[in-house]
Amino acid sequence: MKNTFLLAGVLLPLCLHAQMRHDLKVDLFQVFLSNAVLQYELSQGNHFGVEIGLGYGWSDTYVMSAIPDAPYALFDQIIGVASFGARFYPSKKANADRFYVGAQLRQDYLLKRETGYKDAFLETYGFEPIIDRNLRTVLGGSMGFKRVYKNRILVEIGTRMDAILAAINDRGDDGVYISWYVEGRVGYRFGKERVVVPE
Repeated sequence: MKNTFLLAGVLLPLCLHAQMRHDLKVDLFQVFLSNAVLQYELSQGNHFGVEIGLGYGWSDTYVMSAIPDAPYALFDQIIGVASFGARFYPSKKANADRFYVGAQLRQDYLLKRETGYKDAFLETYGFEPIIDRNLRTVLGGSMGFKRVYKNRILVEIGTRMDAILAAINDRGDDGVYISWYVEGRVGYRFGKERVVVPE
C-alpha cells in the first residue's frame, strides 16, 4: 500500500504536466530596448492561460545640472523585472493560441546604480536622493496573435499598453504615466500537443 501511494505521488504530477501546455518565450523587440525578460505561460484548457515573467533591464537615470542649458548627468542602472498576467483566447479553434487579450501586473526593482549618482544628486538638489528599490508598479493590457508551428515552435505578435501606477523618483515626485509597446515573441511549447478542433 505504501508503495502504491508513493508511485501515485510520482506519477500524478507527471500526468498533470502532460495534460498542460508550458510555453517559454522571449520578446525580441524588448531586447532592442535593453530589456531581457523570459516569460512562462501555463495553460490547461484551450482558452485561458496564466503567465509569469522574470528578467533584467538596462537603462539610465539622470541628474539635472545646476547650470542653465548644461547637459544632464546620466548614470547607468540595472533593473529587475517580475510580472504576472492572464490571457484569454476567444477563438473556437483556440488551443491556447490564435487571437488573445490579456492583463499584466509588473513590478520593477532597482538592483544596481552607477557610482557617483548620490553625490551628483546631493550637489544639484541639496538633499540626498530617495533611493527606493521598488521603482515602478505597472498595470497593463495586451492583445495580439499567437501561432504555434508543428505543435512546438511559437511566434507572437502583439501590442501592450501600460499604466505606471507608482513611480516615485528620487526627487519625491510621483504620478501615473501611460506607455505603449509592440511585442514580438518567439518560444517553445512543452507538454500537451495541439488538439485539432473540428469545423
